[in-house]
Amino acid sequence: MRMALLSLALFLTANVMAQKLQPFVYIGLGGSDYGSDDRSKGSWKLGGGAEWSFHKHWGVRPMLELTRKGADELLLSNYREHTWYTRMYYVEIPVVAYYTGKLSEKWMILAGAGPYAAYGLRGKMEMWGDESYHVFGSEMDFKRFDYGYQLMVQVRKNHWAFSFTDERGFVKLTDKFYKASPYNRVFHINAMYYF
Repeated sequence: MRMALLSLALFLTANVMAQKLQPFVYIGLGGSDYGSDDRSKGSWKLGGGAEWSFHKHWGVRPMLELTRKGADELLLSNYREHTWYTRMYYVEIPVVAYYTGKLSEKWMILAGAGPYAAYGLRGKMEMWGDESYHVFGSEMDFKRFDYGYQLMVQVRKNHWAFSFTDERGFVKLTDKFYKASPYNRVFHINAMYYF
C-alpha cells in the first residue's frame, strides 16, 4: 500500500513538473578574458536547458552547455612583446533563478542570477603559431574545474528570445606567467528557441 501511494505521489509530482517545464536550446557569441591586462578573445556557447516555473513570476533554469573561453595576453621577454593566444573548451552547468514579467501583451522580460560549475575538456596556449602548450596539462598547470556566478537579462516573444549573460569565475586559473590573478570572465549575447 505504501509503495502504491509513493508511486502515485511521484507520478503526480512528475506530471505537475512536466506541465511547468519548458525546454529550450540556445547559441551565444561574445568575448572572454581573465580580468587582468589581457585583451578579450572571441567566445561562443551552445547549449540547452529547461525552465521550471514554480510561481507566476519565479522559476529556476538549469542548463548544460559547451563553451569556449580564453584571452590574448601580452608578455614581455627579451625586450620584445609577445602575444599568447589562449583557448579553452568547457562543459558547463549553470543554474539560474529568475524573475519574469510582462513588457507588453506579446513581450516578456526575464532577469536572473545563479551559480555555474564547469569542467575543462581541452585547451591550448600558443604564441604566433611557433610555440604551443596544453593549458590543462603539467606544462601550463591551468585548473580544469571552474565555478562562479552568471547574471542574465532576457526578452522573449512567443518561441524566440534574446538574452545577455555575464559570467565571473571564482577559481584562479594558474599561477604561471601572470602578474595579476587570472579568473574567467565571459559575456555572451544569445539567441534562444523554446519548444
